[in-house]
Amino acid sequence: MKATKLYQHLEKDFITSEMSDEWAQHMDSVVDFFSENFKKRSMGLVCDFATEINKVYTAVFPSKEIMQRILNDGTQDAMFFVHHPSIWDIRKAPEVFQQMDRELLKQFKDRRISIYNLHVPLDNYGEYSTSVSLAKALGIKPEKAFAPYFGALAGVLENRFINSSRLKKSI
Repeated sequence: MKATKLYQHLEKDFITSEMSDEWAQHMDSVVDFFSENFKKRSMGLVCDFATEINKVYTAVFPSKEIMQRILNDGTQDAMFFVHHPSIWDIRKAPEVFQQMDRELLKQFKDRRISIYNLHVPLDNYGEYSTSVSLAKALGIKPEKAFAPYFGALAGVLENRFINSSRLKKSI
């Protein structure tokens, strides 16, 4: 598939003009790899390295281990779809956000592997929301979102107390 066509579909299906994020302002060490769009709003196409996409990888974070595994597959002409464009690691406090590895990004560019992120759109209340999916997996019926979040609505609210025995069975 043409990369631009896939990017257009993702934009149309997930991103609204009200949404933004702030990742790019904290990612100075790798900013030279970013698309102009990501520099402005910190979502969508992070690194525009592919013209064709024949394979898609997904992960929550772009860790060195995951990026290296993609490269070890011999992959070219692909997209790496992440929820967060930085690695979050509480063990590295106070610097909990770690950036993508520059050397691996260079290899992604050489292999034509783009990186795409949808943090706020996936946290937005709706069919693909991480909060809605988790609530349903726990047997909670999400009724509405409860928190404004970067131009979206996040979290879920159910108007009754959770039965702790039901919760234990779900886990």
